[in-house]
Amino acid sequence: MHEMNVKISAIVTCHNYARYLTACLDSLLCQTYPFHEIILIDDASTDNTFDVALRYSSKVRYEKVSFRSVALAREHGIRLASGEFIVNIDADNRLLPAYNEKLVAPLLANPSAGISYCGFHYDFEDDQSIRPIQDVFPLIPFDAGLLKRRNYIDACSMVRKKAWLSQDSSLAWGFEDWDHWLRMVERGWLAVLVPDRLFHYRIHENAMTQIMHRFDQHHNVYWQVRSRHLDQDLTILTLFSGKKQLLKPYFAAVAALKKPAKTQFLFIDNSNSVDFFHRLHSFNSDTHSYPESARDFDEDGADADNQNRVARHLCGIYTFAKNFIRGKRLLIWEHDVVPAPDAFERLEETAVSKRADFCGASVLSRKTAEPLVWRLYGEKPEYGVYRVPAARSVKRVFATSFSFLVCDAISFLKMRIRSHDEGIPFFGCDLHAGIWARKHNLRWFADGTIRCQHLDTDSNPVTLGGVEFSRAGRLGLIHARKFSL
Repeated sequence: MHEMNVKISAIVTCHNYARYLTACLDSLLCQTYPFHEIILIDDASTDNTFDVALRYSSKVRYEKVSFRSVALAREHGIRLASGEFIVNIDADNRLLPAYNEKLVAPLLANPSAGISYCGFHYDFEDDQSIRPIQDVFPLIPFDAGLLKRRNYIDACSMVRKKAWLSQDSSLAWGFEDWDHWLRMVERGWLAVLVPDRLFHYRIHENAMTQIMHRFDQHHNVYWQVRSRHLDQDLTILTLFSGKKQLLKPYFAAVAALKKPAKTQFLFIDNSNSVDFFHRLHSFNSDTHSYPESARDFDEDGADADNQNRVARHLCGIYTFAKNFIRGKRLLIWEHDVVPAPDAFERLEETAVSKRADFCGASVLSRKTAEPLVWRLYGEKPEYGVYRVPAARSVKRVFATSFSFLVCDAISFLKMRIRSHDEGIPFFGCDLHAGIWARKHNLRWFADGTIRCQHLDTDSNPVTLGGVEFSRAGRLGLIHARKFSL
């Protein structure tokens, strides 16, 4: 390896990390395959970073900048670098001696590989034991689909310089790295895992890992990145609870539904049945088994405690499903609902014409045979919720059920899915989704001209109060208590 004429450049970004800089630079100078150059980017430090750098002046190139952005500091360093391969390292971390030697090998062996990455150890500020974190941050082989759901490639990886794309400095909380890896992969570059832990990631009070745990804002940045890399036009999400008699009408409706060519079918199986799972999987390989079973409650039970358990369980499933959504638009379609073939197209037309963030079709409740559509009465902070009578019209509403609902995928991904909150006297993901949408000034519509059959457990359509669905229903007030948003 030492005889190979390969140039590797190290870019060290530093902001007020003088106390860690010596350990970092020493680790770079002790590589079994030496760096061609080490470039230290001092980004607006006010401590003695320059004094530390001065001691390495014969071996380290020092650059003072005032970006106050790790992404812009890296970009500046990479523009200065002359190596074929780049290693970015923050000044509070350090490499093991074999880092270069092991990470450059797969890049030399495969011209299509743009990223070589490895695992790491946590280094704690109190300098107590350094422990492997197999249980926290496992070594994950490259999988492009999984990378769209979570970032398992650390910023401290080796990158082929000609594959490097500029990072988006508008992203915060460390997600600029993840967005950059995804854009590289979308352009055809591969990533390769070196299955060793070859650097130390320091955990201290100011480290990004600690900062992210203090702020809720990183949640929105995470979904901002996720939304940029959705690769399907539509995701159809359906939850299944093991009712085999409903599969035939559901699959017949799926075959008839008019939908985009680039549609992802996403099935979440909650049946706890291996046979049922295999039946779903044979139809759609993108089927995932939710790990918790619904056996400890009655899905159709009417008492409040049971409804609460059902609501909490559904929240868990929908949150779990977020990990697999790849479509820019989302159709949530319950497995016991049968729409007309043009139902999705018509909902999309309504959503566009009304500038709706959420748009639901009209579906009847199995319990009350009333429409699963709700509106508000009164003004905040004192109002209640009531069911909307059946009507063939389009209405701005508080919420609809998730039975047949179209929305922007990013709106659903950002949603904090809840079953109930203290002081708000009703259960269910759908109603609390309405609360979330209202807080975020999102528009929710119900299209009463689009009527979907709701099947009971015997596969018979639910009818409005036992009569034809076209007639007006009863106005049902529910939980008319005071609550505030």
